[in-house]
Amino acid sequence: MQYRIALILCLLCLSNTLHAEREAFTLPNGDRYEGDFVDGVLSGSGVYEWADGDRYEGQFSNDLPSGTGTYFWADGRRYDGEFVAGKRQGYGSLTWVNGDRYEGAFLANQMHGEGTFLWGNGDRYQGDFIANQRYGAGSMLWRGGQRYEGDFADDTMHGQGIYRWPDGRLFKGSFIGGRRTGVGIFAATDGTLFRGFFADDQRHGLVVKQLSNGERFFEVYSAGTLVESLRIAADSRCQFSTLDGDWMVRADACINGLAHGSGNAVSLNGLALVEGGNWVLGKLVQGVVIALPAQALDTAFLPLDNSPMSVSKALAND
Repeated sequence: MQYRIALILCLLCLSNTLHAEREAFTLPNGDRYEGDFVDGVLSGSGVYEWADGDRYEGQFSNDLPSGTGTYFWADGRRYDGEFVAGKRQGYGSLTWVNGDRYEGAFLANQMHGEGTFLWGNGDRYQGDFIANQRYGAGSMLWRGGQRYEGDFADDTMHGQGIYRWPDGRLFKGSFIGGRRTGVGIFAATDGTLFRGFFADDQRHGLVVKQLSNGERFFEVYSAGTLVESLRIAADSRCQFSTLDGDWMVRADACINGLAHGSGNAVSLNGLALVEGGNWVLGKLVQGVVIALPAQALDTAFLPLDNSPMSVSKALAND
């Protein structure tokens, strides 16, 4: 929006002295100002009403809103807070006619820094913003009871985080573009734990399933569909060990009781995987040991009120 006061020369023409005054003027374009001006420029406190219906009440400096004030849009939006050189900057609150509300840091007319956004439907986000988008660390609470705490990027869950459903299910791990993707752990309501790989909110690839009684299975999934399931147990015919303990190896060959050839492996405690490894006589010569989350993690969240989210929702305009 254009804060610079057009036709300010009209004020100069109407001012006969170069000192602080308080006057009311209506400009030829229909704008109106009432308040302080010093040496021919708006400075101090005042009210400026634009011909299109917008209005600002607050402090001015060098013809621009600067300091604290309130800006009213003709469409019903309202901003209360700090201004710098005509822009919303510092701490403030912005309210929309649909009930949405943001309170926190602003920079150059945008939500930027730490703040809280409350949607009119009851959803709530508390955390970091960059250029009007959720970006950084934050907590999201949906009105349906779902909760997320972790990393955000491009206005959605992205990075490491914890997502909890109201029925007690929980996921801790990697998110990409708002979906559970990467390594993580999923806790089901019956106590079953799934540690391993996820893609697009589904189990995908190698997964360790642990039942509530402690029994573990080495499983392979494809887009959420179970492909193979083997009970995890030591195999004297195909041994492989690391400093952390013994493993179960599914290799294409075993020689003299040692793992040999290509395949996958899981530690007997179910806390590590090797995907696409290569063994030579019991030694891993190619492949990386992937550590899995040890537990479902504590489920502590920032204290937020109950509230779901419109992930791609535009949060603000100028």
